[in-house]
Amino acid sequence: MTDKRGATCAEFDAYRCRVGLYGGRTPIDRAVELQSRRREDDTDFASATMLKLAPPVWALIYLLFAGAMSWLLGWPKVPRLPLAPLGITLVAVAVIPPVSAVVLFRREGTEINPTSMTHRKLITSGPYRLTRNPMYLGLVTLTLGIAAWVGTWPMFIAPIAVFATTNWAHIPFEEAKMRRQFGCAYDGYVGGAPVAMR
Repeated sequence: MTDKRGATCAEFDAYRCRVGLYGGRTPIDRAVELQSRRREDDTDFASATMLKLAPPVWALIYLLFAGAMSWLLGWPKVPRLPLAPLGITLVAVAVIPPVSAVVLFRREGTEINPTSMTHRKLITSGPYRLTRNPMYLGLVTLTLGIAAWVGTWPMFIAPIAVFATTNWAHIPFEEAKMRRQFGCAYDGYVGGAPVAMR
């Protein structure tokens, strides 16, 4: 991976070391120190409420909450809903990106847990060629499909809440982690990958 001037990441690190931008330490020494500090920060951040539960668990919680609200309000329908064919189609399509991503992760031997501190490999193939967040995109589509299938307005709280939780809690945590671990390689992937979330 190269920057705009054609210098590789390793060459740029070597240059910064020579000119003293690392305070006389090697990039490895500096990286170890920064990793130690950031791991403490990540631990604090990972203990935040939203990161304690995986996104599918949050999706289930939001669906149950929306279903309970619909029941309490007497199942208030949205005009022209429910649309069962649309809802079923969205639910069926929603399963494809996350399932293919999980299969790919298992085949490549890397972590699936979004709050893991490290990942063994940067995955850029399969559904990740189309979106940086296929699992979260699938969750939002799934909850949207269920909302269209049920047809009550409280059910649409679920896809909105799933989007907000993943977009402003889980994805920033994961992106910061991947950028620290894979550096220029991740930046290059981000620069060329379509964005479906965030």
